[in-house]
Amino acid sequence: MTRITKATAVLALGAAIAFVAAGCTAFSPIATEQSYNASDGVTIESGAVILNNALFISDDGELARFVGRFTNKSSEAQTVNIQIGSGTTATSAQVSVKAQSSYDLTDSAIVSNLGALPGATVPVYIQAGTATGQQVETPVLNGDLPAYASLVPTPSAEPSASDAVDASKSPKASAPAQ
Repeated sequence: MTRITKATAVLALGAAIAFVAAGCTAFSPIATEQSYNASDGVTIESGAVILNNALFISDDGELARFVGRFTNKSSEAQTVNIQIGSGTTATSAQVSVKAQSSYDLTDSAIVSNLGALPGATVPVYIQAGTATGQQVETPVLNGDLPAYASLVPTPSAEPSASDAVDASKSPKASAPAQ
């Protein structure tokens, strides 16, 4: 083989290897296009309202803090009905989320008689206005992780039944409760 032929063959082989190697990813799913919960909590959607990073923090499985962030993507305020648990032990609440806004439940949402130890899940159902609701099994975590230690409710933090899940008491609230 001549020198030019060898160089051409080497370049052609290199180009073929690069093409084949690059082609392997052409048929692989792109991970950034797949939606997933990148935290300990879950996402629950109803209409234009999304509840992100929903979870419960409890050390005893009874008194729990309901953590999550509501986001209303619509141009109108949304009333959101929330049901925690199922059957006769279910707790219901209602919050209002202003248009194009968000707020955190962290400071105000204390649930009594959760009935689920850390490691378990509790069904949470949300429905925004007349949109179709969604129920998701929501995790119960304890305060072992430093990020959650300060969120474990104490018996003195237990609100009256009318204060449970009252978003207007959150300093980060951008929407008043019902």
